[in-house]
Amino acid sequence: MIGTNVSHFKIIRRIGQGGMGVVYLAEDERLSRPVAIKLLPSDVLHDEGTLERFRNEIRATSILSHPVICQVFDVGTHNGEPFMVMEYLEGASIRQLLQERSF
Repeated sequence: MIGTNVSHFKIIRRIGQGGMGVVYLAEDERLSRPVAIKLLPSDVLHDEGTLERFRNEIRATSILSHPVICQVFDVGTHNGEPFMVMEYLEGASIRQLLQERSF
């Protein structure tokens, strides 16, 4: 995946993975800015439940506005696979922050 394009976003490196997909750092070649692009793993592309959860995540994220929540910039499909493009925010993940804190 590294070095390939999804639409006009050039994949640079993998930055995370969760239950819903894999997130990559990419370069928006039209606007010359870094973005985060989330792709679903190929093994869930035919699972309608997973696809609906991904669509719900996109809708929910797109209506929120807060300094610690990344903005959704774009959505689409590439080779039949859905993707979501988000603002790239540098820093620790929530998982990392929780692991560093003692409760």
